[in-house]
Amino acid sequence: MRNYLPKKKHGFTGFSLPPRSLHAHGLHERGFTLIELLVSVAIIGLLASVSLASFSNAQMKTRDAKRKDDLKKISAALYLYYQDNNKLYPFPAGGTDMVSNNPANNPWITGLNAQYIINLPHDSLEKSTDNSCTASATNHVYCYRVDNTHTAFILWAQLENPNDQELYSSSTYTKAVCNPTSISYMGFQNVSLRNAPNSAYNYCVLSPT
Repeated sequence: MRNYLPKKKHGFTGFSLPPRSLHAHGLHERGFTLIELLVSVAIIGLLASVSLASFSNAQMKTRDAKRKDDLKKISAALYLYYQDNNKLYPFPAGGTDMVSNNPANNPWITGLNAQYIINLPHDSLEKSTDNSCTASATNHVYCYRVDNTHTAFILWAQLENPNDQELYSSSTYTKAVCNPTSISYMGFQNVSLRNAPNSAYNYCVLSPT
């Protein structure tokens, strides 16, 4: 056995200590095992997926909220037009529909100029070009449909959230105001135009009664 006796160095007497063992002091260091690394990667991936899904869901709800607000703004502007034009709403030549992505119309609702609304809204996901509401399935365009008496209208939009409490369904009429038999539709004389133009439209705003 080695003796660790005091040593004198430069006039100082001290003791030299034996080498310290990492094992003896619980300081043994090791790398991650492959399983630990895989588990860590899996957890990080799961957290990233949950965060991305939550973010996408929040964006979808924000877009839907804007669509609802847009239709309310358009409805208010239409009512101002109605008051200035012998209580008649804008009427497209040769039809009953106007859509927001029709390049032939600017503004896309004829007559609804800056006097009534500065910028006539468009859906943020709007695509393609159409000239009638029935041709706009899944294209995310707004639809303005007026009665043939020019005294009532319906505005349509396409919401993304399938769980929205204000969705319109042609089979269940989950939203009473969008029910074609609702008293709210009594001013809309053209019965054939009361239903949604196609299955893609699931939210509507009616002209003031």
